[in-house]
Amino acid sequence: VSVLEGAGFIAIFLLAGVLLVPKVLKFVAGFRVSEILIIAVLGLVFGAAALTVKFGFSVALGAFVMGAVISETEEAHQIIRITEPIRDMFIAMFFVAVGLMIDPALILKYFWPILLVAVIIIPAKFGTCLLSCRLAGYDPKISLAAGLGLAQIGEFSFILAQLGTDKHVTSPFLYAVAVTVAVLTTVTTPILIKRIPVVRASGA
Repeated sequence: VSVLEGAGFIAIFLLAGVLLVPKVLKFVAGFRVSEILIIAVLGLVFGAAALTVKFGFSVALGAFVMGAVISETEEAHQIIRITEPIRDMFIAMFFVAVGLMIDPALILKYFWPILLVAVIIIPAKFGTCLLSCRLAGYDPKISLAAGLGLAQIGEFSFILAQLGTDKHVTSPFLYAVAVTVAVLTTVTTPILIKRIPVVRASGA
């Protein structure tokens, strides 16, 4: 029931966002005042976050979904440019917050499950990204580079884990594993990305 509720809420949220948000942003962008556009974007994101909390879901879920909707609008490039300082500030806060979520005691307690999931995730993400690119028609070198660059899980993984914990359908164990694996795969990603020029040069 909780899964269906979550899926239904996200579907309705996305549909409403796709229908309304582009029109709102187009109207606001017509004023050609960057400050007004920034306020409108922040209002949409924080409003979406507050709305999801009101319906009993994670605050991060609403912000994430609204961000995904905004990124697909015609004004996305302009929004990215003018909100860059705010984005950098929140990125810094995000990584600090993620660091605070890591409990060394839980890492030691669940060391082997965390290591096992990380070992599975990296080859799985690499393989699925590589295969997807190949099926989309990209050449092997580009597909291989995409696989190496995307062999990690992002923040949405522990947003989902937190959502499951809040709805009491998963245990805190899953959340601890998701956060730690996300950090581990984020650390390994730059190492894999450094291999991309080597792969291209070798003609693999």
